[in-house]
Amino acid sequence: MRACRNLLVWLLGLMLLASCQEDSYQFPSAVREFFVAYLAADSTVNAIETDEGLRFNVVENRTSFKGTPDSLARCIGYYEQTDGGVRLYSAKEVLSSLPGTDADFDEVINDPVEVVSIWQAPSYLNMRLGVRHGGEEHEFDFVQDSLRLTVNGNRTDIWFSLYHDAHGDTQAFTDFVYGSLPLATYLAAYPKLVVHFTVNTYDEGQKHYQFEYNR
Repeated sequence: MRACRNLLVWLLGLMLLASCQEDSYQFPSAVREFFVAYLAADSTVNAIETDEGLRFNVVENRTSFKGTPDSLARCIGYYEQTDGGVRLYSAKEVLSSLPGTDADFDEVINDPVEVVSIWQAPSYLNMRLGVRHGGEEHEFDFVQDSLRLTVNGNRTDIWFSLYHDAHGDTQAFTDFVYGSLPLATYLAAYPKLVVHFTVNTYDEGQKHYQFEYNR
């Protein structure tokens, strides 16, 4: 079953390399945020859209980031507003796949991580995760565990969890992985949404987070 989600699974080795390089350098007069990158026919970023819905043309692209031509990519990076748009210093694609269900996986694996931070954006649930590793590849994904419609107030509760398969890797070093759970599809269907998110952590076991979204 899990083969159908291969394109939605991320390999930690690639993400950690970019994370280490980016976290070690600070860009002057720039902000670091999640954004949606608009990719041109040559695979480079020609515009970005912030979580607040502001869209800027990229008037100077100092990144080497390339993605699928004529598509969108969820990224984190540094940019600076300038005349006519933004100067883009860095961009790194983050885990932002549409959640699968239990049926999409041979087995749902919840190896632990550290939740460094988790916060609400208008159409996403953003997170920064600490991952202990020994240099091997890890797999990540999002899982929709269940959906419940509440009779009173038309409220919809949805439970999600983090899929993490460490493949038995050692816990020698800690680096960071960024995730952004996309919720636009759910918000379009359910204007009063309560998101429950479960993560297995190294020190505290299962941790549960709850966020309310109202469209």
